Amino acid sequence: MGEVFLATGENEQRVAIKVIDPKTTRVLKGVSVCEDQDFDKHIIKYREVRSGPRKTYYLVTDYLEVKPVSFELMRRITHEELVGTFVVVARSLAGLHSKGVVHGNLKATNLLMRRERGKDKRIRFFPIVSDVGLSYIWDPDVFDSEALRSIAPYMAPELVERLPSKTGEGEDPSFEATADVYSLGVLLCEAMTNRLPFVPGAEENGGLTLDSIRQAKGKRRYRIIVKNDPSYGIDIKRLNEAVWRCLEVQPDQRFQSMEALADELEACLDGGAEASE
Repeated sequence: MGEVFLATGENEQRVAIKVIDPKTTRVLKGVSVCEDQDFDKHIIKYREVRSGPRKTYYLVTDYLEVKPVSFELMRRITHEELVGTFVVVARSLAGLHSKGVVHGNLKATNLLMRRERGKDKRIRFFPIVSDVGLSYIWDPDVFDSEALRSIAPYMAPELVERLPSKTGEGEDPSFEATADVYSLGVLLCEAMTNRLPFVPGAEENGGLTLDSIRQAKGKRRYRIIVKNDPSYGIDIKRLNEAVWRCLEVQPDQRFQSMEALADELEACLDGGAEASE
């Protein structure tokens, strides 16, 4: 999606400058939403958006000490706290959707966690969503098999089908909120289990292709945790069902809003508390 550089801005504050590669990335209208300084604190704001020669864009943000969401990172907190973190993310994305903007590119490297230690000395994570308003441009010369592996598992099937071509100008791709629901379901599954819901396989001629990704979507799913255990403080069966619903191939079979998904995840927490009583 582009290179990121550390720089010093006004008042000697450190900022991050992301240089967008026009060969692989299209900057959408949604970028302007994140220039609003009153926007949700869990969505990273763009201090400046500048265009350069040859359709290059420069996105300036605050510099943050963060790490991408991962199983290794999230296992440091309880299961209840992990699911609670995803409730926060879902509600923040609901706010984004209410402004008419769909992220469309949620993946592990765009869901960032800032480690914080509370007064009780316990570690907690503050979630931050980045790269709003950026979309891929399909170029087989750039997206090799390994590059596809890093992005394809998180993409809703309809996004894979509608990746804009490097030769097609057209309008900005328009996605529904249910595409973000799919991606967040993949991220929750990975954070809980260290596994993706499915692993697209390479074809015999060597390498992953868009066709093999399309065939793999929806074929293999893993349970979050194999059994209910009151010590987890979560209704695991209900959580499994929520994730499966996120991963439905047909958008109209998923949660139709991020608010609905957040409500269901909260219900999983409440259900776990009831089960342990």
